[in-house]
Amino acid sequence: MKECGHAAKRDTDSLYCHSCYMKTWRAKNRERLLLYQRANSHKYKQKYALSSKRWRIATKYNITLDEYDAIVQNPCGICGTVAKLRVLDHCHTTGAIRGALCLACNSRFEWWLTYREHIEQWDSIPSKEGEEIAPCASKT
Repeated sequence: MKECGHAAKRDTDSLYCHSCYMKTWRAKNRERLLLYQRANSHKYKQKYALSSKRWRIATKYNITLDEYDAIVQNPCGICGTVAKLRVLDHCHTTGAIRGALCLACNSRFEWWLTYREHIEQWDSIPSKEGEEIAPCASKT
């Protein structure tokens, strides 16, 4: 048998360091490993789903899960509905939290913020009295 070449990483007289041993073991036992992962994946999803959500909220918004739950329990800040799914609306520039919005209002609000100048410019174009606006020419 050939040694792995990581003599400094080996803690015993074995031919392989731990990472090389595991790499060869996984290659030899691929089917066994896949069966184990399929059988036990639900345990890990349940175990780590909540901790993953806590980590995402803590790092992105710098608040705890309890603070997040308290904010999201409020109705939508724009339309006032108590939708099933609400998101935490925040300023993309400063990161300041504005409150909870339903998904529909959140997507419309971000769109409006993005195109506000264009919309105001378009709305300020005066239309001439009695002039009919021609429809756009279709591309052929």
